[in-house]
Amino acid sequence: MHAGKSIKLLKGYYTLLKKENLFKVLLITTAVVFIGGTAVYFIEKNFSSDPGAVNIKSVFDAIWWGFVTIFTVGYGDRYPVSPGGRVVAVMLMIVGVSFISVLTA
Repeated sequence: MHAGKSIKLLKGYYTLLKKENLFKVLLITTAVVFIGGTAVYFIEKNFSSDPGAVNIKSVFDAIWWGFVTIFTVGYGDRYPVSPGGRVVAVMLMIVGVSFISVLTA
């Protein structure tokens, strides 16, 4: 009986995602995090005026930073120090707030 309720609940989530185009929004948001994180990694690696201050040392660090930024958590363990990286950060913050707004609307 419990498995039947779980399947019904999953079907309800699927219907919501499909009907309201939330799946597309989730997919686009995830793509933006990966693209933005990768861009920040390369910007920080190549264009930082103070290479010693760069704390995003790998693509995985950058993607972690992207997810933390987009969901407005902002731990502060990773952050861009170059102007280009900060521009990408602002764009990710806007996408994150938009994503949360779509979910709550």
